[in-house]
Amino acid sequence: LWQAQYDLGAGADAWAADGRQTGRAPRDPERWARVVIQALRHLNDGWADGHRWDVRLVEFPNDPCGLGGYDCRSLDGADGRPGRRRLAEDLIRLLRAVEAYNAEFGRDVRVAGPAMPAAEALRWLPELAKALARAKLRLPILSYHDEAWPQELARHAQRVRRALDDAGLCETPVW
Repeated sequence: LWQAQYDLGAGADAWAADGRQTGRAPRDPERWARVVIQALRHLNDGWADGHRWDVRLVEFPNDPCGLGGYDCRSLDGADGRPGRRRLAEDLIRLLRAVEAYNAEFGRDVRVAGPAMPAAEALRWLPELAKALARAKLRLPILSYHDEAWPQELARHAQRVRRALDDAGLCETPVW
């Protein structure tokens, strides 16, 4: 598994004025997707001193609502941060790029994402399902994280699974 970082080379590990770690969504998503593919070629196709690391999974983004620099509470974003609509567009852009990479190089790399908190994932899944349907794409793996009490984790996982099924993403595995 390789985590595609947010704005490669532009300080994804930045610190906010209040001392919290922060990140930034890709400023140029098309270019960003190309950079991710070049990184995959570096890792998988011998560009790393001839090594072939066989990366099969790319997670994008990890924690978009925090370190990823997206405003997941809003469809269109706020405070200079893009919202859930742009997050879906960026994920779709990466899915298409990885699909093209797989076709060109005979690979089977899959994308997992977006590793957002369970509450935001539940809110976003219907929007994501519609965007994926319009793009004629499937999400290979839904990743999310949960910081709930242990007795609540199974209930949240069931709600995420049910939301995926209700959105028509029945074949999408959950991490």
